[in-house]
Amino acid sequence: MIILSCIGKIRDKNGRITDYKLEDKAGKTYSWKAEKIKQAIYNVEVKVSNLTLTQDGRLVDSSKKSNKGITIETRNTNAVGKPGLISFNALGKGKLSGTQKRILERLKQENPAYFNKKKDNISIDMKDMSCLTAYSGVEYSLFSRQDGYYIFRGNEGAIHISDDWFLKLFNGKYKWTGHTHPGQGIQSLVPSGADYDTLERFNQESSLIYNSVGSRYKFGRSDNNETE
Repeated sequence: MIILSCIGKIRDKNGRITDYKLEDKAGKTYSWKAEKIKQAIYNVEVKVSNLTLTQDGRLVDSSKKSNKGITIETRNTNAVGKPGLISFNALGKGKLSGTQKRILERLKQENPAYFNKKKDNISIDMKDMSCLTAYSGVEYSLFSRQDGYYIFRGNEGAIHISDDWFLKLFNGKYKWTGHTHPGQGIQSLVPSGADYDTLERFNQESSLIYNSVGSRYKFGRSDNNETE
């Protein structure tokens, strides 16, 4: 994955952004159309450190967050790991499994991605989410019920779920199985305030956080939310 940063925006006479000026770690600069950047980010080919691709297909500054819906996020942004240096899980495998590749491919087509257990002949758990985070460096969230799964892909620090999707999941009696935080240490497993809020809205007592190396933490509504 190529890491870039946005150093400027080119606008037309109506003030619309037409191109982005990007710079890599070596100082080389590029001028890319917005659609090219979106496609590269969506395919996990490029990460632009100060831009975020929203679920409705907009490029926004990473510091800007929507105040609608619910947000699942990493509490400590300095705990974000470097996927290229992370082993995928406790098994030490350095490549994705067939199931994980299928998830990634479907997420390229739709986000969230839906899998029917019987029709797709698939079983998905949080270890798969952990491996995907190690591979791509972004958060994933898994919602499950008896017949299938919904998987949401976010960015390196958060996953935003619209109110419409929240209602679909909640009314469909999906369980928030868990989500991932990129990183390797204990700090990457600390729930954020938004994580507790999400747990409250789904009326669940607990959920799981996995990091990039397969470590996990079960957090609950009875926890002390102020723990550092």
